[in-house]
Amino acid sequence: LMDLQLPGMDGLTATRLTEADRHLIAAMHQDADAMARIGGLRDEAGTERYMAFNLRHWAEKGFGVYMLRDRARGEFLGRAGLRHRPPAEGEGVEIVYALLPVAQGRGLGPEFLVCLLGLARGPLGLTSVMALIEPENTPSLRVAERAGFQVTGEVVRTGRRHLELTLAFP
Repeated sequence: LMDLQLPGMDGLTATRLTEADRHLIAAMHQDADAMARIGGLRDEAGTERYMAFNLRHWAEKGFGVYMLRDRARGEFLGRAGLRHRPPAEGEGVEIVYALLPVAQGRGLGPEFLVCLLGLARGPLGLTSVMALIEPENTPSLRVAERAGFQVTGEVVRTGRRHLELTLAFP
């Protein structure tokens, strides 16, 4: 599960988040447009918590967040993956995705979501996944709802209200 093959997306790569990606994550966390709909800007301490949680997740669970890049140019386009929720938020595996503005509106979110759902159902053998999306993030809500997710509740994360959406696999 180190790197993902992306069917129909030959121009992209998805590689496991590593310590070498810290500078890209830190820059994304300081990009107001990229972070506007996913919890807001994060300072250096916020990036440290993000990296520690996600690198530990890979080490302990064998899956996690991937870095999405343009294959030809190597340009960082965003991050996405599957991970267990933080313990304080309850049980379950959530799908997480965030694209930089340069990658938004190109159909990458829905394509990558399909890939992650295949990973969840297939190799990981999950019976359901969930997503937390801010109510104002209508593009992400549309992507999730088209994939079959249904709103099942609300939670507060990073001080902001999120809808909890769930998709159960048959």
